[in-house]
Amino acid sequence: MLVTTAALGTKKTRAAFKQAVNNTIQQVAKRDRWEACFHDSAKDPYLWVSDYCAWAIQRKWEMDDPRAYNLIADKVRTEYDLWAVGTRHFY
Repeated sequence: MLVTTAALGTKKTRAAFKQAVNNTIQQVAKRDRWEACFHDSAKDPYLWVSDYCAWAIQRKWEMDDPRAYNLIADKVRTEYDLWAVGTRHFY
């Protein structure tokens, strides 16, 4: 598994992020092999695309403004309301 993110501040910040990802992957994905890479967002068009897509989806859900989402809707395979009220309570 490859986890790609925009460059995060210092080496200390990157190490903390990598540790958090490691803990999550061990709990959820049960993967032995993974790597986190940090790219300069100004030079990585894939980060621009993923950021725009996340923004468009967020804008649709939070502001009820589907204009940007409609431009990418045919590329979105699935989505769900992470904060929807369910029947299971965790606290």
